[in-house]
Amino acid sequence: APAAHRVSGELTPDEVKEAEARIVSSAQRAALPEYQLVKNDKVIPSSSKIASLQPTIDSAGLLRVDGRLRHADFLTADQRSPVILPRGHHVTQLIVKACHERGHHVYGVRT
Repeated sequence: APAAHRVSGELTPDEVKEAEARIVSSAQRAALPEYQLVKNDKVIPSSSKIASLQPTIDSAGLLRVDGRLRHADFLTADQRSPVILPRGHHVTQLIVKACHERGHHVYGVRT
């Protein structure tokens, strides 16, 4: 059965990746007013904490850094243009927690 009609079974890696992107994009839209500015090709005020990151929105709808690393071909696409996570957002806290647990750093983390 197509994934859109799934009622049971394991998710494919592509389905997991798409779900993660949707969750992060939703958090960005909710917590970062700059998201709509970038989406509508508007200027981000210099007072914005993320203005210096030259944010851009990728094909998955994720707000990413777009700086000098874009030409560093030896890096992966995610390394060249990392996703911007909203500080203090619950989704960001869960991502940081999961990364620390995966790296066996199980102590508390401040975000």
